Amino acid sequence: MPEWWHILIALIVLAHLAGLLFSVDAIMYGRTPQGTIGWSVALMILPYATVPLYLMFGARRFEGYVRARRRRRGAIAEFAVRLERTLAPHTTTLRDTNHGDTAVSKMLATPVTRDNAVRLLIDGDEFFPAVWELIDTAKAHLVVQFYIIRGDETGLMLKARLLTAVRRGVKVWLLYDAIGSSALSNDYLNELQASGVEVAGFKALRGPRMRLQINFRNHRKMVVADGHTSIIGGMNVGDEYRSLQPECAPWRDTGLMVSGPASLEGQLAFAEDWYCSTGKLPDLNWEARSAEEVTPGAGKPNARVVIAPTGPADELPTGALMVLHLISSAKSRLWIATPYFVPDLTVVEALQLASLRGVDVRIITPVTSDSFLVRMAMLSYEPEIIPSGARMYAHQPGFMHQKVVLSDDVAAVGSLNLDNRSMRINFELMGLVADKAFVAAVEAMLLKDLKDCLEITQGSLRKQHWGVRVGARLARLVSPIL
Repeated sequence: MPEWWHILIALIVLAHLAGLLFSVDAIMYGRTPQGTIGWSVALMILPYATVPLYLMFGARRFEGYVRARRRRRGAIAEFAVRLERTLAPHTTTLRDTNHGDTAVSKMLATPVTRDNAVRLLIDGDEFFPAVWELIDTAKAHLVVQFYIIRGDETGLMLKARLLTAVRRGVKVWLLYDAIGSSALSNDYLNELQASGVEVAGFKALRGPRMRLQINFRNHRKMVVADGHTSIIGGMNVGDEYRSLQPECAPWRDTGLMVSGPASLEGQLAFAEDWYCSTGKLPDLNWEARSAEEVTPGAGKPNARVVIAPTGPADELPTGALMVLHLISSAKSRLWIATPYFVPDLTVVEALQLASLRGVDVRIITPVTSDSFLVRMAMLSYEPEIIPSGARMYAHQPGFMHQKVVLSDDVAAVGSLNLDNRSMRINFELMGLVADKAFVAAVEAMLLKDLKDCLEITQGSLRKQHWGVRVGARLARLVSPIL
């Protein structure tokens, strides 16, 4: 037998052994029965193609981040302990009845705080001016983090303001996701670094075992000035988020501005991400200040807020648990706006149950999407959700990209979508707010959005072309990695 035959046979045997070993890993640590069966069968039958895919998409936890947490146990843990002490005088619960909020604080490992002022930022017309003003008025330090930063007009506006901040003596840290911002030029980054901005890319490619782990993304969007004022939300830095690209305009999105002690929670999440990316700790202020101290003379704001970082390095699936808590704790109203509605079975059943127990469940998704496969998969959930009494709406103009949940008297705004990627794979950041004026503003915003929607009914589902229904079910098969 020729020598190359021996090599070929050896490679085939090794591939099947690898498939067998990884199938055991999938069985032992799989998130869902469906995913476990799919991976394990594919790994054993067709390991040549499936093993590389499993290395990229099969991991449940971002082990590089976990190891970083263990290495810096003394350092960031010191920040966390200091933060817990400084936030103690401001600690409270989201609701007076403590309606399951103890579980929220334990799950997120960040407390709910009072003494905050909050502001709803609707679309790029409000979001970006607020970000520019926050950067322009920072006095000591500034942390900036986005999943996507583009080198277009909007990206150049960000760069110019960061350079100006550095020149007036502000210490600036900029963190971007290396995959989400892969098109960002080195010239853009080099100019910032040369001027004194600390710049880093969050990378999932690290170490020999992690070299193929490109599935994890840092999807957080955040700006924190001086440790006391922060902005989070769904918007990245690019012209499309200002509705300057005709193909996706008008861009519909939402942000949250917080002044007060809760901003330190977002800052701690940034410090962890920065350490994971660079091995260094940013020198930041950790003194809690109430909104009244931040803006003297503005009255005594008392919004209850928790800034909730979730991600694949957590011991528990915090993103999924937070969503389930918002659904299960709703007694009268549950309104959701999300651009990517591809939930797992647990979330689907929780929504069905909420509707059956009399909760006003409304779900807004966009008609258009930046992913055809995701849009098709979303269609497969409508026949399951609507018969329970929940109402689903298709937002018509442009692209709706906001991530908002209104659960009774608590509003959540941030970066987390209702899909497997956001709830279990990405690093995300949400702000949960209990404040009458803010909740009323969110309600008014969503009611306005509903006027731009077409309601999906069982009648319209019956008229749906059979090809669309088949395509939707096929797209749903890959929903765990969408």
